[in-house]
Amino acid sequence: MSSLVPAIFRTGVPIIYAILIKLGLGQLGLPDAVVTDAATVLLSVLLYAALRGLETIEPRLGVLLGWIGQPDYSGVADEDLEKWRSATKAEVEQALAAVKSDILDALEQKFTKTGAAANTKKTAAKKATAAKSTRA
Repeated sequence: MSSLVPAIFRTGVPIIYAILIKLGLGQLGLPDAVVTDAATVLLSVLLYAALRGLETIEPRLGVLLGWIGQPDYSGVADEDLEKWRSATKAEVEQALAAVKSDILDALEQKFTKTGAAANTKKTAAKKATAAKSTRA
């Protein structure tokens, strides 16, 4: 099995714990959101560290992190890692520029299609409402 699935679970479950911790801290009525956020991060890190420590004693406790057993990354990305290690600065910049371009293109498509369509529908609804008000 790919290490991706366990890695995703073992990342997501502690995030869920952090959300639950934040909700619990919210019930305490702490005066400041910054204090609540800082406490959430601190408690989440401590919980994660404790669970990882317990997992080294009893591997089945890894289920508390969302997956029994640590993901095995050995050999997974050796080829890619070696490719990046030997890449020139220009090759890295070119790869990063391509990724940036892809992200910007995706954002542009998302916001120009759905955003424009949503705004067009809202504008049409406002005009229809205004027309009905004028008639009445």
